[in-house]
Amino acid sequence: MCIFSSRNLGFNELENVPVEVGELLNLESLSLERNNLIGLPSTISSLRNLRFLNLRQNNITSINVGDFSRLTLLTNLNLDGNPLMDPVFGSLKKNGQVKMELNPQGQELLDKITEAYRNIPKYGR
Repeated sequence: MCIFSSRNLGFNELENVPVEVGELLNLESLSLERNNLIGLPSTISSLRNLRFLNLRQNNITSINVGDFSRLTLLTNLNLDGNPLMDPVFGSLKKNGQVKMELNPQGQELLDKITEAYRNIPKYGR
């Protein structure tokens, strides 16, 4: 069981995050900025106390929104500087509950997805 509430693993040239990250149950803040990450393990969903996740300046092209669905306390997700290509990440915005910091291309895509989602009839969701 983790006694840490905050971990800064930025600037370490990490290429992956070990699946054991899911054992850090008390973690509220995790900074993984400026590494060489291409994704996150599904065990990230076990971090139910996580409020802040900094993934800035990595090589992440897509994220699995399902892995974030259990992170109900997450209020700040920084994905700036990642070559995100998967439009699914837009649903993480959670109606403004999650502050997302994106590069200009990501923000443009997020805006389009948000607008398209608003235009779907509620019975179709």
